Amino acid sequence: MIKPLGVYGSKVGIVRLLRSINIVSEDLARLLLSPTEVGGSRPTLSSGLYIVAGGPVGPSEERHYVIYWPEDSTWDDSAASSVSRNRVTFMRYLTKICDQVVAILSSKHSASIVWDDKDNDSSDTESVETGDPDRLVTFVVEKTDDQEDGAKLRPDESRDISSYEIPAECSPDVDPSIFIPRLLHGETTQAFSTVTYIPRRILWKEFDHRPISRMLLEQMLSENALVLSESLDEKAVKILVDVALSKRFPEQCSKLNAVRRDIREDSHKEMKRKQRLFCQGLQDEERALWSTLESLLLTTW
Repeated sequence: MIKPLGVYGSKVGIVRLLRSINIVSEDLARLLLSPTEVGGSRPTLSSGLYIVAGGPVGPSEERHYVIYWPEDSTWDDSAASSVSRNRVTFMRYLTKICDQVVAILSSKHSASIVWDDKDNDSSDTESVETGDPDRLVTFVVEKTDDQEDGAKLRPDESRDISSYEIPAECSPDVDPSIFIPRLLHGETTQAFSTVTYIPRRILWKEFDHRPISRMLLEQMLSENALVLSESLDEKAVKILVDVALSKRFPEQCSKLNAVRRDIREDSHKEMKRKQRLFCQGLQDEERALWSTLESLLLTTW
């Protein structure tokens, strides 16, 4: 399990840390400390969180760092609103990822810290100058009644969760452990989470003649149980097979295609046979007609 150390602060302090653990070279450190040019051609390191492996610290342990690399104006009081939002967001993630966070300050930031060494009274006072230069009004903020935080004990009910009942109608392929009550932790209240078994049942849904997209039809044919009507014509069956049934039932669809192909071939052969017989009948009738016509002509002459 990796327990990284969070690091944030000025760019100078972060680069000094990376140099001390031999992560960056002197040339790379110089590039990291160069001012960021908007739209420049020189590559820059974007602001964000970066994970750095710092090397082994024991026989089976390695130090990892999660470093928040800031922008040039991240720690300025006059930073833009977008920069301030990024600072708050990255610091929140940094404190969530790391149990221990270290701030590295440069000499410039250390010198800008205002140290208040004056002794303050028990009550907060604030002096405000009025419009009159000879008059000074002092306000004193008195503390309200102190309220001590504490925990109060009260009797509560106890429940044995070691025994639980499995519904009689439960399917044998259902894992019985899902019926064990589980405790839900909370800051002010707790509760038990239980599972209710709902027997499986068939849901019928009838579709009217509304238009339906190919994607929705494919989803319906791929997930649900199907009962095809015997009144479907060949065109409707072909649409269902092409959309999804050929993927879901490849063997059955292959047999269906083979049967349809045999039927088409038999139908074509039968049509050819009937056409041949019809032509043969026409030829026979034509010969008989010519023979009759020749007999009539000879009799007349």
